[in-house]
Amino acid sequence: MYRFKNNYKNYLRYNKHKRACALCAPEDFTIIEQTEYAVVVVNNYPYDIWEQSVVLEHLMVLPLEHKANLSELSPATQNDIMALLAAYETKGYNIYARSVNNKHRSVAHHQHTHLIKIANDYARASLYIEKPYLLKMFGRHTKSKKTAQN
Repeated sequence: MYRFKNNYKNYLRYNKHKRACALCAPEDFTIIEQTEYAVVVVNNYPYDIWEQSVVLEHLMVLPLEHKANLSELSPATQNDIMALLAAYETKGYNIYARSVNNKHRSVAHHQHTHLIKIANDYARASLYIEKPYLLKMFGRHTKSKKTAQN
């Protein structure tokens, strides 16, 4: 999962100045759906590439409880989140969450799950370099409206 350069810079800038928990204020996001225990929001800094395909839509499921992992959430919240994940999976979204110990998890102490819808095309190859930042896709076959630019 990758972001193109401008999106990545905006994401880093946001993370540098964020408050204690960026996910405890769902009103900072565009809310798609809210249940009693969780909310589905549009990710403000979506991935651009997922599994060598263009990301068409990137949502997140946020529990309203501030807990680091699923096992700490109440059973009612766990059930609510699972129902949301099942519903979005049937709509074609990939489901992804990082473990608490994953060094790439940007919000370490608030469990959240990514819902990622990708185009049905793919790149034959990609190149990613962290420093200096470079992300290139090669041999893409696209039928989607979103184009791969960096």
